Amino acid sequence: MSTTETTRIHPAPPRSRLASPAGALRRCVLAAGAVSLAVVLAGCAGKTAPEKARLDARERFAGNSAEFAAQQARQDFQVGNLKNALTNIEGAISLVPTDPAHHVMRGRVLVELNRLEAALQSFEAALRLDSECGDAHYYSGLVYQRWSDSANAYTRYSAALATDETNPDYFLAALETLIAMRRLDEAEHLIEISRQHFENNASVKRAQGHLAMLREEPAVAAEHFHRALLLMPEDKGIMELLVISLMKSGDHAKAEYYLDQLFKDPEFAARPDLRHLKALCLTAGNRLVEARSIYLKLIDEDPSDPQLWFELGSVSFQLGDMRRVQNVVSRTIAVWPNRFESFMLRGMVHERENRLDAAIADYERACALRPAHEEPYILLGMALKAAGREGEAFDAFRTARMVAPHSARAQALLLAGVATEGAELNR
Repeated sequence: MSTTETTRIHPAPPRSRLASPAGALRRCVLAAGAVSLAVVLAGCAGKTAPEKARLDARERFAGNSAEFAAQQARQDFQVGNLKNALTNIEGAISLVPTDPAHHVMRGRVLVELNRLEAALQSFEAALRLDSECGDAHYYSGLVYQRWSDSANAYTRYSAALATDETNPDYFLAALETLIAMRRLDEAEHLIEISRQHFENNASVKRAQGHLAMLREEPAVAAEHFHRALLLMPEDKGIMELLVISLMKSGDHAKAEYYLDQLFKDPEFAARPDLRHLKALCLTAGNRLVEARSIYLKLIDEDPSDPQLWFELGSVSFQLGDMRRVQNVVSRTIAVWPNRFESFMLRGMVHERENRLDAAIADYERACALRPAHEEPYILLGMALKAAGREGEAFDAFRTARMVAPHSARAQALLLAGVATEGAELNR
């Protein structure tokens, strides 16, 4: 969501009250207030034309003074001088309390000061003056969001959007809140009815990508992120999201291309998580030596991540680097004795050495540690098949299909008739 961000800086050293711009402004505000009070005490009835002219002039003076104070408050707010901003905007309100924009500005300053209750009161004051004040609804939503009250935040964002359906800040705030609440159908409906206003908005395309990822549609998400990137080609955050969606959709070649674009920025090139993705892309492309090199560097930097060890073991196994595989197995079983991957990897080593009984024992241990994962059952079934234990092999493949109904590999093994009891497929 796009909101005005402020840069906090240290205020300048205090000057004397006589020399201070804020002091001068306060004197101006007090003088105008005194003038306004005198006018009120004098009463309004029976005024002559000159008296009415003087009253009008004084009102204009108060209005101009209030606008000057509000302008100074906005400038202070932008540079992070929040205390001065609050003093100035409260001066403006004392002169012209009926301008909702002044109350909104006061609320925004209070939000930055983390005085959320008082901020909400200011936004409510603005809405009492003008129920169609979109900014008051919008910033109220930000307060509720700070309080993790997404339902009330969405109500306020929606009210803001109703005042101006073309405002991208209002729209994105409402959309992203719906997505955060997992109200995905409503989010899609909001996108559809607002499409004419935001068809070429990069932030909206990014939000659509998030929505598709939540629906477990990574290929669709990649399309949205790609369009967002075309609209904002310098946005590295969008490019990173595109990489992740491409990885999840299995398009490793394109993912690697965009990773390489990210790596042109030293900040991204140094990130371990992105280098890990690069290793996965290289593995998928059968560039195993390059992948192994990255894994070794990542593990050297942080040996506490078991996933890196298991993937290094898998790559090393494919390369025939059995000494490294043995080192990985020894390390992972010692440090993470309840991870199924270690026993699966050791079983593969035993099977390569034609020690089928030892391999079957390791695969069975892996199945027991991770009964909801199909891969240990597939490996177990293949080892049992190689050992001539056809019935048990069929049971293992059937279990693999049960825990992962959409596993093409488990399905293919069954349909190929690898077990003597294959007729049970028609039960």
